[in-house]
This record gives sequence, structure tokens and C-alpha cells, in this order.
Amino acid sequence: AYYLGIVQAALGKQREAATAFKAALKLDPNHLPAQLRLADALLAAGQPAESRQFYELVLKRNADIAQAHYGLGRVASAGNNAAEAAGRYRKAIDLFSEYGAAHYALGLALRDQGQTKEAQEHLARSQQLKLSQPTLEDPLIISIAEMNAGASAHLKRGAALENAGKLAESVAEHERALEINPWLVQAH
Repeated sequence: AYYLGIVQAALGKQREAATAFKAALKLDPNHLPAQLRLADALLAAGQPAESRQFYELVLKRNADIAQAHYGLGRVASAGNNAAEAAGRYRKAIDLFSEYGAAHYALGLALRDQGQTKEAQEHLARSQQLKLSQPTLEDPLIISIAEMNAGASAHLKRGAALENAGKLAESVAEHERALEINPWLVQAH
């Protein structure tokens, strides 16, 4: 359900993604990344009040999640509350100073409040940090990444260890590659 929600969100099907993330949370109610993705999907689907509940739930568990503060800023912006939005964006930036989207959103919120000089500074900073955002450890996504590149990566490490004369470690890496992909001929 979680993976389905990620795909649906990527395809712009936010309502369907929210349904999938809710199903994922029934399986694991404490999965922080699913809570955060659900909040994002709900906001994108035009349900800011419900979205707020999930961002706040994330922050109850860990007040240092910059993405949740940023999300609450977006909720406040959707409600035309520039002052609250600016405070949330500032908190997100305090937690992750290179958060490009938060700098941009803060710049817009400050502009709306008539603070043009500081707004311009944050908008300029956002251009420098366009693609920079905080990461959230997500074991389910990590496991997919390991399956995608894991066998090849372990095979390469095994070959390098073999060349360095570390045969026991090389064997362990080759065995790990085979755990991931039993049909990897080079590892055999």
C-alpha cells in the first residue's frame, strides 16, 4: 500500500495516494514516512485541515522533522495566514538551513507581509538551493534501492576486496549479492 501511494502521488493522483497511505498506516500506524507522505497527499488533494492533523502527528513524535514544519507552513499559506506560514517556514529552515523550497515559501510569505528586503534574500537563497531538501530515513525505500542497485554494488565491492587480497570479505560481499539476486552469474 505504501509503495502504491508513492507511485500514485508521483503520477499526480493525490486522492488515490492518500487512500493508499491510509491503508499503509493501518498496517503500521507508526511509520513516520507514511504519515508525512499522507499529509503531503492530503494537502495536494485540497484537504488542508486533514493534512494539518497528520503533520502535527509527525511533530508529536519528533519535533525536529523539517518537512512537517514546512508542510504546516503550506497549510497556513493555503489558509491565507502568512504570519503563521512564515513562522513554520523559519522553523523548517532552522532545522535544515539549505531547504530550498522552504526559503522560497518564506520569501513569498514575507513578501505578502510587506517585508520585501528579507523576502528577496530568501528568494535569492532558494535559487541557490533549488534541489536541496532534508531527507527522512525510510527503511522501505532503502530496501527498494538496495534491490535495484544492491547486487551490483556488492559484486563491485567483492571484486575490489578480492583484488586487495581480502578474500573472506570478498566472499561475504559476493554472497550478499547472491542473496539479493540469486541469478547473478558473476557473483557465482
